[in-house]
Amino acid sequence: MVEKIKSGMRRFRLLVRLTRYREHVHFVALIALLGAILADVPLDWRLGVVFLGNFLVACFAFMVNEIEDAPDDARDNSRTIRNPVATGELPTREAWIASWVTVAIAMMLYSILGVLPLALGAATVLLVFLYSWQPVRLKARPVVDLLTHILPNGLQLLTAYLTYVPNISSGRGASVLWASMFFIMGISAYGELYNQLRDLHADTQAGVRTTAALIGEKATRASMYSALAVSFGLIVYSVVVIGIRVWVMGVALLVSIVVFALFMNRDARGDKVVDFSGSFQLPVLFFGNTVLLLTLVMSSLQM
Repeated sequence: MVEKIKSGMRRFRLLVRLTRYREHVHFVALIALLGAILADVPLDWRLGVVFLGNFLVACFAFMVNEIEDAPDDARDNSRTIRNPVATGELPTREAWIASWVTVAIAMMLYSILGVLPLALGAATVLLVFLYSWQPVRLKARPVVDLLTHILPNGLQLLTAYLTYVPNISSGRGASVLWASMFFIMGISAYGELYNQLRDLHADTQAGVRTTAALIGEKATRASMYSALAVSFGLIVYSVVVIGIRVWVMGVALLVSIVVFALFMNRDARGDKVVDFSGSFQLPVLFFGNTVLLLTLVMSSLQM
């Protein structure tokens, strides 16, 4: 009995590892919080439900990616370590079953929130599946890989927003919603290009033709910073419209400084940075989540 329990726990840990949750949980939280802020509603149970739904879909995206990339990852020691399917520790069949169970739970959560969140959640699932699924593998098509990586994040923000309001013109208004959506997609574009830059050599060896492989390292770095610049302008506009308080920004800055001091040589993935901007990924995510959470709490308390 003890051995069975140990074996079950080991399987569970492998499945958790397959989700690579540490790489996306902070960004998913940012999206859920931003959706609630833009809808201009008080804190309630729906925030937890939409966050968990979006989080599980993000986990599914990474699980499918790991399963479909297992043959390529097995040829690269740096990737094999993090992929339990590539190491042979986790059978492919079990990984697929866990992936679809994850999606089923996410869909049940979305159904609680309404028809629109459910429809948008289903569309996001389809996109992230086609992104990695070998017969289609959108991630191996230059430019398309970038577009299909950033769109699901925009859809997740829209899902969070429409969880609370009936249409895009509600809440704080359509203009700030679109600005925030493009901000999220801009940050996502930066993250995708950063990851492609890190994996450029391995992807080239595996025959994966990414946007970074097409335009080269120099142009990839330029595109990364262009996406960041556009995102910065959009978020400044959104912050002004939302009316974030100065002291909230101050508290968030202190939090981000502590995070930077602790993880200055690591990116959001936990890997050694490949570009100096990687050192700021976690601090910025903590800054954003702190700002949004404090703002939402204060709004709920009518402070």
